Amino acid sequence: MKEELCIGFVGAGGAGVVSVGEMLIQACASEGLSAMATMSFGPQIRGGESSSKVRFSSSYEILSPGDTCDILVAYHLSEYPKFKGELELKNNSIIFIEHDDPMAQNLPFEVKPEMKIFFVPFQKLAKEEAKNPLAANIISLGVLAEILNLPYKGLINVIKKKFKKKGEEVISANLNALEIGRKFAREGLTQLSEEEKFLYQERKERLVLTGNDAVALGAIYAGCNFFAGYPITPSSEIMHFMSELLPMFGGKFLQVEDEISAICHCIGSSFAGGKPMTVTSGPGLSLMQEGIGLASMAEIPVVIVDVQRGGPSTGLPTKSEQADLLPAVFGTHGDTPKVVLAPADVQDCFDVTMEAFYAAEHFQMPAIVLSDQFLGHRYETI
Repeated sequence: MKEELCIGFVGAGGAGVVSVGEMLIQACASEGLSAMATMSFGPQIRGGESSSKVRFSSSYEILSPGDTCDILVAYHLSEYPKFKGELELKNNSIIFIEHDDPMAQNLPFEVKPEMKIFFVPFQKLAKEEAKNPLAANIISLGVLAEILNLPYKGLINVIKKKFKKKGEEVISANLNALEIGRKFAREGLTQLSEEEKFLYQERKERLVLTGNDAVALGAIYAGCNFFAGYPITPSSEIMHFMSELLPMFGGKFLQVEDEISAICHCIGSSFAGGKPMTVTSGPGLSLMQEGIGLASMAEIPVVIVDVQRGGPSTGLPTKSEQADLLPAVFGTHGDTPKVVLAPADVQDCFDVTMEAFYAAEHFQMPAIVLSDQFLGHRYETI
């Protein structure tokens, strides 16, 4: 049996590709597995192509998303070429394809002799048996759980938690969809050998966070009591999380009109004795430079988190790039002391954010944390 698996999902907008990846890693975490999940999507607000990839193990720590996929679930094959680099297949990959996909007769990848390809009627099962066209992704999880020996109990717990606010009827409908997938895999698919299945060993439950979640939690733990910011991809999740967390701990949250206003509000808060933080990305960091110079000159501690994205200028908001090191260190004119830190993983996002608050306060200067889109949006178990 396999000690680790890497499963990729790909499809068009509305297929629940990102949601299915999130549910799978949360199920892995609830059963104590080490896991990492990455998502990739276009710049559209709604719709558009997307992919997710989840790598997990019950025997050792997962430290990277992996280069290739053991399993691929394709809800819409036409979208696969756009993510071929992220979802590269092995010579013996197992592939699940929507049975009536228009590209089923002209597969957009090289078929190797060792590959196994299953055509599964996800949409038909969702419409006719689950009575919900949106349940195809849940059905696919049931198929995978049955055929690969995935943590089924964890999937049940995740569905109950995810749909708790929508009531028992919605929870029951999704649990039914999960069972429909299991039943189809059990009765309608060729079973895999034991060597191809996952070596599942239940362990103590773990926490799963994104890098952006960890930054927000690290700030709260460090004593942050003031936040001012302006939404900008891919850092906005930190702002959303802080808007929920800060009032619970007696802090103040402000959504301001732009990044210049954000850094100036933070300088004012710090001057009055607060522990402020703001978050941004590359274009926002450019706008903040004069304020950062003021904070350095006046010896005012302030923490700025820059979740870097593709540039230059507005660039590629949903893609990752690590190009802001020089602007962070040398962006302001003159001799401008500042601390610049960079986390290595999700756990480090928590730790480094706390260190940034300590350094800013101890040295009385701005501290900049350089994250990036890949780290900020990926999920890891801790």
